[in-house]
Amino acid sequence: MFVNLLHVIMDNFEKVYHTYKPVVYSVCYRILKNEHDAKDAMQDAFIKLSKNMHLLKNKNMEQAWVITAAK
Repeated sequence: MFVNLLHVIMDNFEKVYHTYKPVVYSVCYRILKNEHDAKDAMQDAFIKLSKNMHLLKNKNMEQAWVITAAK
């Protein structure tokens, strides 16, 4: 049961990552104006998101939640 839950969590995170990677990179690049720094910031944002996915209560707010993590 725990293993199944872990797979669900990882699948959900992968979907979020692949869906929002371009958006998060774009936000980071607009703020930092540097490709390397934007990639680092994007990684940091997704690490933060992975640790806090359980806090997302409203699926309709997913994009706003992801973009906020990138700022």
